Amino acid sequence: MEALKLSTPVHPIFHGIDFVNQVLREGNYFFAEVFKKAQEDFDHWFASADDFSQGFKDFFGRERYNKAAFALHQATER
Repeated sequence: MEALKLSTPVHPIFHGIDFVNQVLREGNYFFAEVFKKAQEDFDHWFASADDFSQGFKDFFGRERYNKAAFALHQATER
């Protein structure tokens, strides 16, 4: 993978799920806002993803494989 050429140094930070759950329980503002945004996005996209997932199952069951693949791809994107 080619290195990114950035003018400002970037240092990714990884926090495991145990840490994230702990700071959420403590009411950490930053993580609470990230969680809120993630929940909003999930709520927005999940129903659409579920519809495409059901479409995939229907198309696949009827051996409409091209349409099944498309529906599965759409479900995954959402």
